[in-house]
Amino acid sequence: MKKIEILIVDDKLENLITLEEILDDLPVEIITTQSGNEAVAISLEHEFAIILMDVQMPEMDGFETMKLIRRNELNAYTPVIFLSAIYSDDFYKIKGIEQGAVDFMTKPIAEKILIGKINVFLQMYEQKKTLEQKMKEITMLNRDMQHFSQILAHDLKQPLTGIIGFSELLLTDDKILENEENHSMLELLHSSGKFMLEIIKDAIDLIKTQNEMVVYEPIDADLLIAEIADSFKTNTEHKKLEFQQDKLPRFISSRSLFRSMFRNMIGNSIKYNENDPVKITIHYRLNNGFHEFDISDNGIGIPAEKQKEIFQPFKRANENSKYEGSGIGLSIVQSALEKLDGSIEVKESGASGTTFMMRIADRGGQ
Repeated sequence: MKKIEILIVDDKLENLITLEEILDDLPVEIITTQSGNEAVAISLEHEFAIILMDVQMPEMDGFETMKLIRRNELNAYTPVIFLSAIYSDDFYKIKGIEQGAVDFMTKPIAEKILIGKINVFLQMYEQKKTLEQKMKEITMLNRDMQHFSQILAHDLKQPLTGIIGFSELLLTDDKILENEENHSMLELLHSSGKFMLEIIKDAIDLIKTQNEMVVYEPIDADLLIAEIADSFKTNTEHKKLEFQQDKLPRFISSRSLFRSMFRNMIGNSIKYNENDPVKITIHYRLNNGFHEFDISDNGIGIPAEKQKEIFQPFKRANENSKYEGSGIGLSIVQSALEKLDGSIEVKESGASGTTFMMRIADRGGQ
């Protein structure tokens, strides 16, 4: 692994030798130069963790040298410590700090203080490089996930849509349906296709949620949930839906993540429910810096042993095939809440239904 590099700039050779001896025990590669012009040229090819710079030098002083080094992206934010035996008064110290130096030390140098300061900047540099590497890994992962999402959307979703449409067409053909076996096979093909399509749609939503850039804006929770509830009332067949909710606030959050969370929560309350009407209640409170929503339904309930694992992808509260669902919805909700510095848990569950508590960090806006 390449060593961390430090640049020392001083026109006097004896000063360079002294500084190299002081820093000899540090796990770094030391590069030295006696010229400001040469320092600028070197900085174009090397990224330094820290630069030690003499102020008074012929041709180009330390202030001008630092200004030119800062123009290069590699060292635009590299910490610079000015060293001077002549310019020791506050005027030059302030000038150095104003031009972007992190410190101004007078010669003769206090060795232990200098080493202590350099060690701090070396740790900061290592943390910066670690963070940069993590960001690269995250970027690559996001690209892979986006590519996978495209495969799901195009290579799998589109053919399935065609299969479902074709099976629906065949199910209207009386001649084909005269054969009971044909009818059963077509029904199975149609229902399996719809189930697979739901899994693909939910998987795409999960990937989008995990990779979505959070955009914070004022939202009206009352209005958003009313819109979601109305959409379910319009599209839900056979069952009547009854919604009750507290007066909900306006606050700062992500509109798209909020809508996704409640669409999945309400959708699950309908799917895993044998009652007619389906009853859904939402209670709200602001508690210790969090917006807390209790979402209750009169559904089938969740067994105690499954109340933690249901937030994992493809884990369902009930494996009975009569309950439609991909097992991804609650994973989408949890991912969205994590991006909003929140959480979700099963508050209580039994034969009379389930109550989830969702918590969203407060960012103001009420």
